[in-house]
Amino acid sequence: MDAYHVEALLPLALRPLSAADLAARGATVLEGPLVELPRAARRGDGVDGVEELKERIGALEKKVDVLIELLLRKERKDARHAAAPVALSMERVVFAWPERLAPGASFELELQLALLPPTELHLVVEIVSCEAVEDPPAGRSAFQVEARFAALGEDEADAIHRYLLTCQRRARRARGAA
Repeated sequence: MDAYHVEALLPLALRPLSAADLAARGATVLEGPLVELPRAARRGDGVDGVEELKERIGALEKKVDVLIELLLRKERKDARHAAAPVALSMERVVFAWPERLAPGASFELELQLALLPPTELHLVVEIVSCEAVEDPPAGRSAFQVEARFAALGEDEADAIHRYLLTCQRRARRARGAA
């Protein structure tokens, strides 16, 4: 796995891709407006100093995190795919899977990231390795799959990067609170 990655429970699904699917694969799936701070926040109106601004931002981040978690709980109830343990980086993803996958095979990976709003990505991945897990828990996946992103668009890369930074921020805050 790459130097910086996160491990999380994320809903995911795989769909095999043929050579024709790969050839027909278009641009990115993610689209949306750019989020911009209100003018008063950019100028610092109503904020006495940097520390007060940091406190306000921290309070907003906590509220956003709660909203994201509530949205994800609702989405997971309705989700087609159960959450699975995933290790995610900018280049690769590692996850458990119930059946052996051939190295070199291409798949469409459907992955839901805990962002606001929850973001579903459809990524082309190439299987790098698929190793049997010794003594898997009853009813659990028997193979650990490592896949690299084959065609990561700019919007998809931005979403993954935002997710990694969000996880890093949450981990720092949790360590600071402990």
